[in-house]
Amino acid sequence: MIKILMISNSYPNNINGNSGIFVHEQAKALVQLGCKVEVMNPTPKELFGFFNNHNNIPNQLWFDNINVNYSKYRMFPSKYGFSLSTIFFTRSILENVRKAIINFKPDIIHAHWATPSGYASIQLGKRLNIPVVCTLRGSDINTYPYKGYGSMGMTKKVLQRADRVITVSEALKVESESLIYPKKNIEVIYNGVDVEKFKITNNDLDYNIDKPFDKKVLLFVGRVIKEKGIWELLKSFTTICKQDSNSKLIIVGEGRELKNAIRFCYEKNIEDNVSFLGNVPNEEIQYLYKRCDIFILPSYNEGLPNVVVEAMAASKPVIATNVGGIPEVVNEKTGVLVSPRDIKNLTSEILYLLDNPSLRANYGRNGRSLVEEKFNRKTNVKRIYEIYQELCSNNQYSS
Repeated sequence: MIKILMISNSYPNNINGNSGIFVHEQAKALVQLGCKVEVMNPTPKELFGFFNNHNNIPNQLWFDNINVNYSKYRMFPSKYGFSLSTIFFTRSILENVRKAIINFKPDIIHAHWATPSGYASIQLGKRLNIPVVCTLRGSDINTYPYKGYGSMGMTKKVLQRADRVITVSEALKVESESLIYPKKNIEVIYNGVDVEKFKITNNDLDYNIDKPFDKKVLLFVGRVIKEKGIWELLKSFTTICKQDSNSKLIIVGEGRELKNAIRFCYEKNIEDNVSFLGNVPNEEIQYLYKRCDIFILPSYNEGLPNVVVEAMAASKPVIATNVGGIPEVVNEKTGVLVSPRDIKNLTSEILYLLDNPSLRANYGRNGRSLVEEKFNRKTNVKRIYEIYQELCSNNQYSS
């Protein structure tokens, strides 16, 4: 039995069950393969009124029989404090690891995101003399390294010192390789989804999302923040409502722009056509995908977001921005790509798809086929398990 210590920036907790849910799903899949998994997910302490909701997260919880440790650390809510936050995150890991993993001697450390998790993991791996795997997920390569000289240095150190580096898209691999020389052997393993879970059945149509059957539903799932293109989406939908009052926009998620977004809808008199559902339990989100007509994600930057793959697994057409790894799944056969911040093009593409149900269905079928071929979680997690086996057999590390 291979014992895995996962260290992650984000993981489900009692406050937000969807936080880092894709990491948890991977952990569960590894347990099903016979691994033993424990998780460390340090959470920020309250600081000047920031992160006060984290006070209610206990130091330890069990999720689906996986032990999760939520040690606390000092995080600074400024891009200029990111490097310092990473240092405090690392200190929290090193100070709490013995208590967190009593009677658990890991064979592998698997970090999710280069910073702060990857940086902390290479320090811990050196101390425990065990190999480190790091999965890069997007923001840790596209955004975090540019939060100061220190952040870039930390990211490069992770890329150079981790025993194996995985990216969730080809685009992210290319970007990661550009940060270090000589190039390192980086492997692409897409985030997998439970393809059977998202398969549409007749029972799914009974799920109530306050959708009259004569409404055309657009769905957004993600943080309600500027970087996710929430304002472009709302401004676009304001125009759409004027031309098609039969449309409805469902927004799933929370974020710093939520209150402003709700206020905007009232100011534009579209409040009856927009539903803000907040954080929806993970087991219920599948039904929202299945009941929508178009999934939309107009982000400014991404790795390869799971929400796009999940929508495609539910046989839904996708309109998204041509950033990060999104073009690897959204193409002329599965949906439509638009440029970030291009409200006019976003609006015209949404209206065109709304008026063409046969094209929506065709995109949906093709998207489902692509997910079945490349994004089956069972297949992708098996490759991760093989990497663990290769590292455990490496004589460089003590048994």
